This record gives sequence, structure tokens and C-alpha cells, in this order.
Amino acid sequence: MAEYLSCVHTHTEFCDGKSSMEEMVLAALEMNYKSLGFSPHSPLPYENDWAMKKEDLPAYFAEHARLKRLYGDRIDLLCGIEWDEESTDLPDGLDYVIGSVHSFSKRGIHFSVDYSKDLLARVVKEGYDGDFLALCADYYELLCTQGAKKQVDILGHFDLFFKYNKDGCFIDENDPRYLALAFKAADELVLARPDLYFEINVGGMARAGRPYPYPAPAVLCRLKERGARFVLTGDCHSVEQLKRGYGAVDVSFLDRLSGSLYLLDGRGFVLF
Repeated sequence: MAEYLSCVHTHTEFCDGKSSMEEMVLAALEMNYKSLGFSPHSPLPYENDWAMKKEDLPAYFAEHARLKRLYGDRIDLLCGIEWDEESTDLPDGLDYVIGSVHSFSKRGIHFSVDYSKDLLARVVKEGYDGDFLALCADYYELLCTQGAKKQVDILGHFDLFFKYNKDGCFIDENDPRYLALAFKAADELVLARPDLYFEINVGGMARAGRPYPYPAPAVLCRLKERGARFVLTGDCHSVEQLKRGYGAVDVSFLDRLSGSLYLLDGRGFVLF
């Protein structure tokens, strides 16, 4: 099977990315990518510093169309979105949708699980009386709701709340109580949406020093056992991250997913 380099989870200046869409396309061409998908964070009904503004949607679609005219004979350019659970609307005209959960509220505190370690620690203390497992349970409830939506093609970063859990500062990721929650969510999602792709997201490895992608190996194995399908993504926020590619992180353990994900040259993947 021929090498197929692609990334369908990318962010540009239309949200919290650092590079323009055209800069990302040129970098992908330099790396001989066969396809590139844009997935700006969907507009949210409150002020924030990371999601696309609703008024910028027409410009986003127009820029995608412009780039497709310019480069479409050299690379397949896809127009997607990372649709947050808190977003009220989903625009028409998309090639695919990544469904994700980043933020929710607890006891009057609205927070993003991946915004900062200090914020997460505060929420665990003040919102959950120090019970990180309770936060995980709330997150997975929302994730299952989001993943069950028929508009969602790919489920984003299954256990995003572990971004700042280095050295198990919040919880042991192999704690049986936690794994019971994670496995329950995995089973529920695969049963509800057998056509859903689960994202193997190496963004946390590239940007936050995680030792493995989202989701963690134990959950990946559970999903594999249940017949889930996977897509490898970089969650790239800049040209530099896209250029480093999947070769910048150790994904060798993903060999165990043979039959659900094709890894080619340590970097590429094929959806099937």
C-alpha cells in the first residue's frame, strides 16, 4: 500500500493556530502530504481566546475554496471543523466534523480541561471537592453525548483532561476506578456509533510532553477490542508542528492496532 501522508486535525489563524491556511498548505506540499484537512474550533456562545468567530465563517469557507483552486491539483484539501459540545450551531458545507469536548461548568466555574494546569487544579478542588474521578465522569458523559451525534465523523482526543497529568499528579491513569469510567464510555460510543472514527491525537506529545497520544494505551486497546476504527492526527497549530510530522513522536506501540489503522513509515495513515 502506498504511503499516504495526511492530517485532518489542524488549526490556523482562524482560531488559535499560529499559521495561515496557505502556509499550512505549502508546508504540507513540502512534506509530500497527499491531503490536508482544516478543523478550526467552532464558534462558541461566549467570549474566549481560542475558537473561531461566527462572523469569520464565510471568510474561512472562501479561503478554503481559493486554496483548493490554487493547489487542488497537487493536494486534496478538506474543509472541516472541530465542533465543540458547547457550540450551538454547525455550519453547512463541511467535508467532515471532529466532535470534541473542551469546556463545561461545575458549581458556577466554567473551565476548559486543557487550558492550564492551575485552572484544572482549582476546578478539581473547588468544583469537585478534590475528586478528579468525578470530573472524568462528567467529561465522559458529555463526550458520549457529542460522539453520538450523527453529524460527527471523528471523535477528538478521548481523554483530553490528562494533558496536565504528568507523573500522575491528578490520578493514576491505570487506576481501576478510572479505567471503569473510560471503558464504559468507550463501549457506549462504539455501540452507539459503529461508523465513528476515534482520533489518535499526538498533539499532546508534541506540545505538552505526554508519553503517548490521546487516548492512553489501555483505552486504545479497549476500543480496538470493541472493533473501533481510528485515524491518526497531529492536532497541528503551526507550520512547525506540521513539518515535524508524526515522525517527531514515538508511535511505534500503535502496531497493536493492525487492522484498524495503517501506519506507514511511522508517519502516514490510511483511513478505511
